[in-house]
Amino acid sequence: MRVVTISKILVIKFTLIISFNAAAINCSDQSANYKKDADAYYVIDDAEPLTKNQQADIDKFFSSIVKKTINGKGVITHCVGAEKTALKKVEYETVRLKTKQDLDGRVVLDFRSKIKGDKSVKNEKIRLFGSHNSHFIDEQTGKSLIINSKLRKRVGYRKNAVINEEVIKITLLGKTLVIEVTRYVGGLFGVNHVRTFKL
Repeated sequence: MRVVTISKILVIKFTLIISFNAAAINCSDQSANYKKDADAYYVIDDAEPLTKNQQADIDKFFSSIVKKTINGKGVITHCVGAEKTALKKVEYETVRLKTKQDLDGRVVLDFRSKIKGDKSVKNEKIRLFGSHNSHFIDEQTGKSLIINSKLRKRVGYRKNAVINEEVIKITLLGKTLVIEVTRYVGGLFGVNHVRTFKL
């Protein structure tokens, strides 16, 4: 008799949620912060270094994944084409994640990925917190962390720099790690990247 553990059930359920979210995304979607903050959205505040208590909570949260190399899969949902006529495109990848934490508390997520049907390998590093912190904590529990950051930079054909917002959600679900990164350009949806790993 095949035994299905609660952990496996949760992973299957979460996978279905990810697939549903990819299908639900529209290229015209607006950032929740953009809708909430209105004109204040265009003001970029400097993030402060974490307090000792915050750093302790972050250290505890990442303790199970720091200094590890793990393999996983990813789903990338992004929009292709001009802003008003952009079409949604979904791609799938295999990915390897290496994690480390620097002496100043900065957490580094080092991704090496390969998109299905593409022979090229892509590398990406996400750096969180530390002495040069640029992220704000929106929500933190023992099992999830949601943070955001904003900066101005030029994108594509645009002459003027626009607000680029990044929202990162990291979830620990049993022995499953889910890292979701959503980026917005000028308050509008740009790309959603969900990577799932087995610890």
